[in-house]
Amino acid sequence: MRIKKKSSLGTAALGALSLMLLFSLVASPPQANADAAAAAADAHSDAPADPQDKGETEAPPPPVKVVKAKDIAKLLAKAKGKVLLLNFWATWCPPCVAEMPQFIEFFKKYNEKGVEFLSLSADGAPQIDSAVVPYRDKMELPFPVYVLDEPDPAALTEAITAEPSGALPETYLYNADGKIVKVWSEEIDLEMLEKEVLPLL
Repeated sequence: MRIKKKSSLGTAALGALSLMLLFSLVASPPQANADAAAAAADAHSDAPADPQDKGETEAPPPPVKVVKAKDIAKLLAKAKGKVLLLNFWATWCPPCVAEMPQFIEFFKKYNEKGVEFLSLSADGAPQIDSAVVPYRDKMELPFPVYVLDEPDPAALTEAITAEPSGALPETYLYNADGKIVKVWSEEIDLEMLEKEVLPLL
């Protein structure tokens, strides 16, 4: 599957096809996903933390959950009253992996200031144990991770109140009223995030 850093919506037929390809969750073989996840984590993570630096009572990360459009709609509704970033990504997507440390830093700085983060992986449910969980653990992602399992592009469009372009990564910024105010169909960084998010806080 070809991964695009940035794309715009084409014809309706092409848009529908790109969504079906992107969210059909059969993007690459399990071993390819696992190898890509391991390589990506090694390339973009800092040195492993000393186990002794972690408290023995530290809670384990929440399980990676499979979600459909209706579940995403509920998560968005629950986040109303806060600024929300919704990020579509995959372990096999180089620009997704490249920007992930930026999201980690941003979340740690602003989560307690009224910013929520919704991380939606397009790896597919079969790749949870072989790719998504190992990548989450290696990167020590501080936010919950969900895996998208929605074969109906129309349902997904209704849930997020926008039509995904079919590109990865793609990130949506919602204000506290639950309205989309910015969409990035490209790799983004901390400076870009702060420029758009901070005026909403």
